[in-house]
Amino acid sequence: MNKTTQIQKIVEFCKIHTWITQRDAYRLGIYRLASRIHDMKEMGYGIIREFIEVKNADGTTSRVKRYSIVKSPEKEVYNVG
Repeated sequence: MNKTTQIQKIVEFCKIHTWITQRDAYRLGIYRLASRIHDMKEMGYGIIREFIEVKNADGTTSRVKRYSIVKSPEKEVYNVG
């Protein structure tokens, strides 16, 4: 899967779910979410990130980062180097 396809998947996921975490990205086949977020920022997307606490299978909690798209570029271009 190329960068363009991954960015399209992130955008579509965020349109439905508002935000995306690394776990969500893994389920989409995206293993380098932070790199794709960086690419998106360079393309003109406005993205905010925040830490949230999630419950682990063993009952403990962990802090994970989630990303939300708050601004799309004027013209969505998926042509990433």
